[in-house]
Amino acid sequence: MKCVKCGENNKDGASFCSKCGSKLEAKKEDKKEKVEEKNDDVVTVSIDTKEAKNFFAYLKDVFVSPAKTTKKALKKVKTTQDAFMLSLFVTLTALVINLVVNMVSCIFVKQYSFLEGTKLVVDFAQIGKLDYISLIFKAFAVIAVIILGIASVYYIATLVLKKEVPYRKFLIVSTNAFIPMAFVTLLICPIVSIISVPVSSCLALLALLYMGFILVSGMNSLVEIEDTDRKMYFHLVCLGILMIAFYFITTEILVDAAVGALGSLS
Repeated sequence: MKCVKCGENNKDGASFCSKCGSKLEAKKEDKKEKVEEKNDDVVTVSIDTKEAKNFFAYLKDVFVSPAKTTKKALKKVKTTQDAFMLSLFVTLTALVINLVVNMVSCIFVKQYSFLEGTKLVVDFAQIGKLDYISLIFKAFAVIAVIILGIASVYYIATLVLKKEVPYRKFLIVSTNAFIPMAFVTLLICPIVSIISVPVSSCLALLALLYMGFILVSGMNSLVEIEDTDRKMYFHLVCLGILMIAFYFITTEILVDAAVGALGSLS
């Protein structure tokens, strides 16, 4: 066993150096710890690679542990094309969920009769009356604009601060932040609204706040701003722009829906 301090070669199993008297056991333990850490890293990488092959497992991981999953994705995704593919898969998944939920919910129709009052009936003919163009293309456009818009706003703000961060990283963070909100608002809220509309609204608000926490946490890991006040203003400006854009988008959607409803009545 070689002494680190003086370089003397000692017998294996020796606790102290025969020349300078330095302790040799500590070096042995350090070496053992490094080997264990290396083995842990190898195991972690192998597990991550295995889980990444399952897209739905990735969605679950983002929902349960967003910070940890986002950190892994930032290390794994090396090209902008891969980041766009991830965003596309998430968009298509949200689109399918939205379409299925609308198809299922539309077949339950409330009917009123003088003798029986209001009752809930199943009418499969309502599926054919859905506006599939709006459900598919408009929903796809809205989801894509949300994900790309968040990434673009933060990317441009980072350029203003003269910091170089690849666009793909912002895209990964915005995509992961959108996943929990999409799952709750598109799937859980419509189901809960059948029982209680206020509870459904509270869940939607919590999902929006959760998205904000994931977004701010992820962006903080990308954009290093030492001054705390400056960091707060950075997020305030970015989130303010996003909220204004979100307001106009939702207002436009509600106006179109109202016009469509009035048109159908006439």
